Amino acid sequence: MARTQKKHSKANGLQILVALLALAMLGIAFAGAALFLFLCMIPTYIALFIDRQFPRTLGLTVGAANLAGTVPNFLEVLKMNDHPANALSLALQPSTLAMAYAGAGIGWLIHLAVTRFVALVIVSKAEMRIQKLAKREQVLIERWGPEIKQQYGGVGDTDN
Repeated sequence: MARTQKKHSKANGLQILVALLALAMLGIAFAGAALFLFLCMIPTYIALFIDRQFPRTLGLTVGAANLAGTVPNFLEVLKMNDHPANALSLALQPSTLAMAYAGAGIGWLIHLAVTRFVALVIVSKAEMRIQKLAKREQVLIERWGPEIKQQYGGVGDTDN
């Protein structure tokens, strides 16, 4: 079993290396676009770095919103023949950075709001389930007598 795990880890490492090499070649071929994306997507890198909770959705949420704010100006870079100097001058304009970083800020807000909302929904569903089980328990006690609760424990009993 250890042998198959080593084989998978070597294959994953090779895939990552090939992907990084392909990204490096694309970055050289499209230097202006790569430079522009690098500068405008900084909030995404920060979100990916600081997110340590499983399933690590912060980077994905911030990255999607950040990319949405970056794309309109990115298309301008592609129209300008993808020259690095043009891309750098466009990327350093305050309106460009404000639009890209505002998108990232919206991604942060979405992540914070949705996380709390999902937690609230999960807790409320669990509470409703407990109430249903307690009602069902009362029906069973009425049908079988209070001895059944002593024998099998009740809803909320932790000594089972």
